[in-house]
Amino acid sequence: LSRPVPATEIAELDDDERRLLRRIARKSWDYFDRFVTAEDNWLPPDNFQEQPGPMLAHRTSPTNIGMALVSAFAARDLGYIGVADLVSRLEKTFATLDRLERHEGHLLNWYETNTLRVLLPAYVSTVDSGNLLACLLALKNGLRAKGEPRYHAVAERDERHGQPRQRRVLGLDHLLLEPRALLLGAPPLRHVDAGHDHEPGPLVLAAQDRAGPGG
Repeated sequence: LSRPVPATEIAELDDDERRLLRRIARKSWDYFDRFVTAEDNWLPPDNFQEQPGPMLAHRTSPTNIGMALVSAFAARDLGYIGVADLVSRLEKTFATLDRLERHEGHLLNWYETNTLRVLLPAYVSTVDSGNLLACLLALKNGLRAKGEPRYHAVAERDERHGQPRQRRVLGLDHLLLEPRALLLGAPPLRHVDAGHDHEPGPLVLAAQDRAGPGG
């Protein structure tokens, strides 16, 4: 393990391979776009069964939730949705996470998406919790890599339309200032940059004003 990693040549994808990956990406996003809705409290259902008849599994896990979050970010990167749509989707999912029952701050492994009821037996999965945390870290770094300026228009649009919000932080990349807070129910965070306090921005900070039974 301590040996240097040998240099490898990175193969370029040809046009057919690019088209194939694009089709797979679009079809994968279509699942979350179709099924992560208000009916399921903006949580991703576990699966959709086509045979012997159409059936949506109204249950979800931390792994599913993490995949839905990073899929929304990827959809913005690929041009399937706009910035405002991404902001809205993330806010709605995080608002639901605030309401979920927990065990000592940890999300449980299965919830009914349309009622938010914990499915028995209730337990915490280290595997699924780890998957969610990995997705949160990926999302946090992806949002930060995008930088703030392009997202300020979202905040300005909200103010022009007279939609003040009580729970905000500045800029999309500060949504996940501390992903661990989402899992452990940490106290509210206040972001200070270079000695200047920011005015409230457009997004909900997951750790702020916790209202869920486990928070």
